[in-house]
Amino acid sequence: MSRFVPLEALVEAVAGAMNDAQSLMERAQIEGLRAYLDGDRPRTLELSLPSVRADARPGETDIYSVPLLALVPHGSMRIRQVDVQFDLELGELTDSSSADVPAGADGPRHRSTLTVDPTSSVDPAKRGTMARVTLVVEALERPEALSRLIDDLIRTQGYRPRPDPGTGGPERPPPAPPPAPRPKPRRPRPRPVGPDVEPQTPSPKRGD
Repeated sequence: MSRFVPLEALVEAVAGAMNDAQSLMERAQIEGLRAYLDGDRPRTLELSLPSVRADARPGETDIYSVPLLALVPHGSMRIRQVDVQFDLELGELTDSSSADVPAGADGPRHRSTLTVDPTSSVDPAKRGTMARVTLVVEALERPEALSRLIDDLIRTQGYRPRPDPGTGGPERPPPAPPPAPRPKPRRPRPRPVGPDVEPQTPSPKRGD
């Protein structure tokens, strides 16, 4: 079996490997974002802080909730440049079939293909092919979709009442008892005055 392959196949394999590497980087970034989610809900950091509500009782605390996704920086990476150097053994030039070359105005054309041996090196001191691969990775700006998501999460952070252990709903302080009714002062009834009212004579004192 011949060890020589077309040089185009080798270049295509290298380009495909770089595309796969870029896809792996993008999927790793998405999986990194999933670490801050609990299913379809964002994970939050909850702190117990003194309540700032106007109706809070002394010593009462509320829960301050912050989404974890909004607490850490996020960036995107991509492969900007790839430098690949091979030490290969060159083979023969072969002519491609006319069926593989699109027909032009002048009729079918032939194309020469260079073959290489990817398993050997031109240097006898080397065992096999030596290749030098240099990847240059650059940081990109945060995607707009991620920026909008983080902005919406920031709006949700803040205080919330502590849940009631009995009902699971928000805990509310018990209502204050109504003030006791104050007794109304008794006012003396006015004496009737008029021409038809007989004057009252004071009753005689004992001993007179």
